[in-house]
Amino acid sequence: MLIIIYEISWCNYIVPAMLILMLSFFYEGPFFDSTGSPTQTWREIEESLLELGEEEERLKKVHLRFPSCNSHFDSNNNAGEVWCTKKSGGVTRNWVGVPRKFHLPGRRVRCACVQERDLNDPKLQPYPDCPASSTSCNFNV
Repeated sequence: MLIIIYEISWCNYIVPAMLILMLSFFYEGPFFDSTGSPTQTWREIEESLLELGEEEERLKKVHLRFPSCNSHFDSNNNAGEVWCTKKSGGVTRNWVGVPRKFHLPGRRVRCACVQERDLNDPKLQPYPDCPASSTSCNFNV
């Protein structure tokens, strides 16, 4: 019984010391210093992640304002169709919209369903040979 108590008290002393030594060894580097405090590199990464989260929120708002069109492409004829409904782009809303090419800087062009009030947005371009108020457009590639 006495030996077990001795071993437990030895473990209580050595294990925390070894743990502190191991943690300082594993954490010291580009992200944490020897005291476990974050380095400038870590703070820059945290700031970048925060900015990324803000960018994702901004893109969600853009997607709600300019939801994606429904689309179909016929590879045999190199032709396609885009159209808008009250649920296209996975966004349920009370308006249909008209299809437009949507140019968001740093992203590829996509089709967006657009409300009449937003038609003058410089990021939008009409589909060639498609009536301005049509809810569907055909195109050739």
